[in-house]
Amino acid sequence: MSAMSDYLESGIIDHFLRGQTISKPSKICLALCSGVPVDANTGANIPEIAGDHAGGAYVRKNLGSPSNTYFSIPSGTVTPTTTNVSAIEFAQATADWGYISGVAIVDATGWGKGNVLLYGALTTPRIVTNGDIFRFNAGDIDISMA
Repeated sequence: MSAMSDYLESGIIDHFLRGQTISKPSKICLALCSGVPVDANTGANIPEIAGDHAGGAYVRKNLGSPSNTYFSIPSGTVTPTTTNVSAIEFAQATADWGYISGVAIVDATGWGKGNVLLYGALTTPRIVTNGDIFRFNAGDIDISMA
């Protein structure tokens, strides 16, 4: 995952080149998507799988306030990269969630809410069925700015 949304890109430009303030989100959440999000997506229109309002026990994984808890210090000199330092696990599916091929980091917990910050495609898409637990093992999520 290494693409920034238009929302985040605009905020960075405003902050560094126009002297505007960009607020750190109070929380970041991981959303699972049935397609790969694009730059213009928001939390309301990403191709996120059906939320808990539709059954199946899917909710965005709340990673809390941005901190050193989930992601490593960026490393590398050509393309600095951060990775998840521990496993990130979603609740067990109580219905079929379907095809998962993308992921987004958003700034709100509720399905259909907030702003997309970062997004990307899964290297290996997966179909999640009733009883499955979707998990990213430590080191599975790589975030870089190229």
